[in-house]
Amino acid sequence: MLVTYPIIKTILNKLKQKRMKNLVLLLMVLILIIINCLTSGRYTYYLCFWFGMIIYTEGIYSKVKERMPGKFKTIIISFIGIIFCIVFRMISKIDMDEMLVVIYIFCVLQLLKEIKVNNVIRKLLQFLGSYSMYIWLIHTFFLYYYFQNQLLKIRFSILIYVITICICTIIGYMISKIYGKLKKYVIKL
Repeated sequence: MLVTYPIIKTILNKLKQKRMKNLVLLLMVLILIIINCLTSGRYTYYLCFWFGMIIYTEGIYSKVKERMPGKFKTIIISFIGIIFCIVFRMISKIDMDEMLVVIYIFCVLQLLKEIKVNNVIRKLLQFLGSYSMYIWLIHTFFLYYYFQNQLLKIRFSILIYVITICICTIIGYMISKIYGKLKKYVIKL
């Protein structure tokens, strides 16, 4: 995902018309959906990545947010969207994670924006947000590859989640410091 993104982004930037860009993006997503269905969900994360890229580059969340009704209705709609995603995921036999994650993330973000969150929670979320890329990149190594047995011995999902987030955040902090020093060193050269 990270290797192909700059290549595909460069190709999309060379296209002059916005309609052509959108058509190419849509075709790529449709092809990935078909490949994902044929390969039993091997490309679900790639689709999530592409949906995220499309949503970000096209400003879709902002456009949807502008059309959302008042604060109270936004909270209700967001809450219903979260419940829908969870229930659909539990009862559906079809793997639609790449579609559901888009709705789920948007609804959670809207709830966080609309509900008054105290400063401690807000600062914690901002801190975690600054390391979210590292958390995303690192978490699978701990949960699925190297420390799965040790983490699963804990048996409580919430504790596994918190410990994984803490470990990944600490490592992300260290990586960002190393990256910052390397960046300064390269600039001096």
